Amino acid sequence: MRKHLHNLFIPHHGNNHKAKILHHDSLSKLVLLLLFFQVFITVVARVKPGVLGYASNISVDQILSLTNANRQSDGLSTLSFNPTLAQSAKEKAQDMFAKNYWAHNAPDGTTPWYFFKNVGYNYLYAGENLARDFGDSDSVVKAWMESPTHRENIMSGRYAEIGIAVVNGILNGQETTLVVQHFGKPSAVAATIPAQAAISNSNRPIVTATKEPLVALAQPELQSVEMVEINPASPNNNKLNYTLVQESQSLVATPTISPLDLTKSLNIAMSGLVIIVLVLDGWLIYSRKTVRRSGKNFIHLSLFALVVIIIVLTKSGKII
Repeated sequence: MRKHLHNLFIPHHGNNHKAKILHHDSLSKLVLLLLFFQVFITVVARVKPGVLGYASNISVDQILSLTNANRQSDGLSTLSFNPTLAQSAKEKAQDMFAKNYWAHNAPDGTTPWYFFKNVGYNYLYAGENLARDFGDSDSVVKAWMESPTHRENIMSGRYAEIGIAVVNGILNGQETTLVVQHFGKPSAVAATIPAQAAISNSNRPIVTATKEPLVALAQPELQSVEMVEINPASPNNNKLNYTLVQESQSLVATPTISPLDLTKSLNIAMSGLVIIVLVLDGWLIYSRKTVRRSGKNFIHLSLFALVVIIIVLTKSGKII
């Protein structure tokens, strides 16, 4: 065993003064092993999605806190957590799992705004952000903030409330975590204006939503409006009695193995091993003053270092 390891990692006359693992046939075997492992992971994830799930530690509280922190840094007011919007977001996530789709509009034509209305949330403005396959809350919000359309939703001054849902399930044969943000400004807010204030502003028309919106994916959605008279809101309006979901709702997924993280870890381990052997091989050849016609260690070292950097920078998760 010791002799085999010596031949595998240490250059000497028996391996033509080049570590066996750096020979072309050995490197080819490593590449084939990685390809086989990737195919194996893909097949297992589709056949047995419960075995290789997506490990995540995403909290509704953290998503809310990070969202409001970004708004405050830009001088905007924070969004109030609305349990009814959270229920709307939860139903949207469940619908995507049930119908096996990843989009703002369902295959049957269901729009995001259906879920707002289904839970009794009457809105003047509404918007939606979606994310999947992320491992933590910070990565989710960071990805949204780096996307102009999603950032526009988060940083919009039109919204006053937000609901967030984090739901685990199987989508396209793979276990994943969906994160849904529903933004809104309730149309009932306009009805709470005191009568005296309404009289003093009689020259300003009060507006409310009356028509179905045109959907713009991941964009803030503005309902078409027309001037109407609004009656004072009833204190017993059950549409304002938000008791469906608590703000502290969070989801910490049962520890599972992320296919992407597993593949990245193996690739980094393999590449790291080759880099270490390249450094050791180069140092031994240099210290022994061995003349070797083949083997440009610096070029190989640079190549594998680049591979590791690319793997590390590969991001998980998708947003729409």
